[in-house]
Amino acid sequence: MSETSNWFHGILSRSQAEEVLHENGFEEGLFLVRNSSSAIGDFVLSVVHKEEVIHYQIRHRGEDALFSVSDETKVIHGLDELVYYYQNQPCSGLQHRLDKFVPNEKCPTSVRLHGVDNLLHRATQAGNELVVEELLQCGDRDIAAKNHDGHCAVHLAAFFGHSKILLLLIKFGANVNVANSSGYTPLHMACQSNGYEVLEILLKANANPTIRNHISSWSPLHEASWNGHLECVKALLSIGLAPLKSRTNKDETPADLAKANSKKDIAEFLDNWDWPNCTAREEDWLCTKDIDRKEAIELLSKHPEDGTFLVRQSRKRKNLHVLSTIYQKTCCHFVIEARGVYFFLEDGPYMPSLEHLIDHYSRFADGLPFKLCHPLFKVLKAKDPTYALGSNNSLPNVPPRIVHRDRIGSNPSNLKPVDQRKAYQNNAILRQVRHSRDNIPNDSLILVEIIGEGEFGTVYKGIYMPEEGTQKAVAVKRLNEMNQNQLKIFEREANNMKELDHHCIVRLIGIAPQPPTMVLELVCLGSLLSYLQEQGEIGVRAELELPLWAAQVACGMVYLEKYKFIHRDLAARNILLASKMQAKISDFGLSTVTAEGKDYYQASQGGRWPIKWYAPECVNYGTFSHASDVWSYGVLLWEMYSFGLQPYDGMTGAEVVKFVDDGHRLLRPQKAELEVFSMMNWCWEYEPSKRPKFYELFKFFVDNPEYSNLKELLLTQDLEKLSTI
Repeated sequence: MSETSNWFHGILSRSQAEEVLHENGFEEGLFLVRNSSSAIGDFVLSVVHKEEVIHYQIRHRGEDALFSVSDETKVIHGLDELVYYYQNQPCSGLQHRLDKFVPNEKCPTSVRLHGVDNLLHRATQAGNELVVEELLQCGDRDIAAKNHDGHCAVHLAAFFGHSKILLLLIKFGANVNVANSSGYTPLHMACQSNGYEVLEILLKANANPTIRNHISSWSPLHEASWNGHLECVKALLSIGLAPLKSRTNKDETPADLAKANSKKDIAEFLDNWDWPNCTAREEDWLCTKDIDRKEAIELLSKHPEDGTFLVRQSRKRKNLHVLSTIYQKTCCHFVIEARGVYFFLEDGPYMPSLEHLIDHYSRFADGLPFKLCHPLFKVLKAKDPTYALGSNNSLPNVPPRIVHRDRIGSNPSNLKPVDQRKAYQNNAILRQVRHSRDNIPNDSLILVEIIGEGEFGTVYKGIYMPEEGTQKAVAVKRLNEMNQNQLKIFEREANNMKELDHHCIVRLIGIAPQPPTMVLELVCLGSLLSYLQEQGEIGVRAELELPLWAAQVACGMVYLEKYKFIHRDLAARNILLASKMQAKISDFGLSTVTAEGKDYYQASQGGRWPIKWYAPECVNYGTFSHASDVWSYGVLLWEMYSFGLQPYDGMTGAEVVKFVDDGHRLLRPQKAELEVFSMMNWCWEYEPSKRPKFYELFKFFVDNPEYSNLKELLLTQDLEKLSTI
């Protein structure tokens, strides 16, 4: 962090900032930071570049001291840290470096990563109520100032259990949802120290029980459950209405953490906690007609106020719903995922029904940019009691859901169809497979619902019972047609997958011979292509998820290359998402293993090839190699940063071949930074030997300073791979 941060000039207008810079030499890179006049809580970086002044908006993200320059760049904790970063990173994304600054005041302590101890901090920690009250009444102390550990006074009062001081701080306007430099809010700290009384005070002062530590992703309920503080757990659930099954980035619920830390009483309490009754009514917001995105927008335009919403059936992904809502006069769409008996939004909490999910997001934003306020059909009926959706619409009714909603334990991966007995929860037993991978009896499989269909086969969500009394959610890929060619492709895919064992590759559990069936791990969020198209730029961040997925796919391809596997069909449709933080390579129907001593494969048969993803040598000579997979990886990157657009849209296969042979390439997607686009073009070098290796692509995304938090999100196995490169 910079030792000097007296570049802050408080309230200055744009013209005043330019005048100050002129008065102080107007040198290249001279800068100052000031308050934003257009957005409360934001700041502006004013800097001299090429004899002009450029003004960058510094966005304040949420209630914590998290900042970014504009909406496109990395988020940094602490305004002082952000300025220090741009002072010392020559490739930061700005058009220039920040050199000298116009000295004035130090960065405000309330927005710094770390501050300095003041009398308010010391009096609060010591529990001196009289001194705290006098300081607050005098008004000469910044109540939001942070000490050398990054704590505000409200953090100290919460951690040390000083209830009366906490009430005073709240009375004088302390922010109860502010995070310290380690990402903890006062609620988190009360849960760490078992401060039941201060926890109750915070909740009644509207402290947010869904707020998560931006580093660990733990909610206050995770903290209380891990530490074994039962009274705090009860208060969060009963007073705060905290979601029972909030999730970390690693998909851990509070009950999971309690079990992991041997807090059996907490785990048992959470497992037996009854879900609250719902106030949300389906008829107020659930669309009973099969409508698409465009029709949903037309309906919502009837009441275009922020927070107006409806829930509809997804047309792109079977048996899933979509939450369509208005925010800042724009219609946003969020996929409601289904996992076992639970429903959830992205990395949001598991809910046992749609009604519970809508109830929750009507109370808390919890990852959405807003709370749900106006159920559309309730609003329209209030305006016109005779209103009935679909009175002039002949579309068929949405089919009923087939998943039973009874609670079956804390593990959401345990599916329960209507005709299936209650599942037993025993994760250790689930990992013990009774049958050989080469021979899974058909009677150990139950097909629940279709989740994908192709020309020759069907993919089901299913239940696999490896042991008596145990169940495991799986994907079941079953061949419909029995001609020799399809059977050969199916057997090749199964045999290839039996040899693979990597966390970035979909795992084969086993094979059932009649009819030809593969049992695979269930990758819950479906294909990357569908996810990108459904979520768009609102649900997928170009600065976080896209480079993370790109790194994981490259990591999986490094593994395949090591064992001489050529994928031959690398595309967004064949990448599956196990979670928002884990991508896996799938579909090995075209994969081949190179012969000993060779690094390429010569195709002897034609077939339906994905020409738009193929390198020139694949199309012209039928030659496939790791280098041709790299070309496909470049097209996959283009799909990702285009959020699921079709490459070479409108062109035939023959036109694409000529287009590429003539030296043309796909244009840069709007969200792709120049460095990323240069990697795509490197993948599209005409000569295979000039293309990058997968380990170089993996290293690019992990080492890129724009993605400095990527290493925190990658698994240990990934980083071990990086250390060997």
